[in-house]
Amino acid sequence: KADSLRTELKKAADAEAMAHRATLIVSNLYRIEPGATSIEVEDWERGGTTTVKLDPKQFRSAKDEADAGFKKARRLRRGSAVVEGLLEASAAKLEKLAAIRRDADAAGDAAALDAV
Repeated sequence: KADSLRTELKKAADAEAMAHRATLIVSNLYRIEPGATSIEVEDWERGGTTTVKLDPKQFRSAKDEADAGFKKARRLRRGSAVVEGLLEASAAKLEKLAAIRRDADAAGDAAALDAV
């Protein structure tokens, strides 16, 4: 369970990159021709220029693609908060189980084991 939660948390870390990409698209909508598959844009946040790939087959317009990127980034951000809480709860349970196991291993006889 913890491994799958870590995988989800890693995906959530991509939310910032996704939102940044959507921002670059929105900032350059006036330059994007219908059906374009990429555009070279100025990236003010990171400096320099970058190429943003577009998917005109999946989205009707660059605006639709940016909107989908923002929506997914918001969903991932919300999910990351939930996942972090679940990971903390999972770690606490693992620690509790480890403590019980240590106590059980240290028990010298059946009576001591029953007390654990």
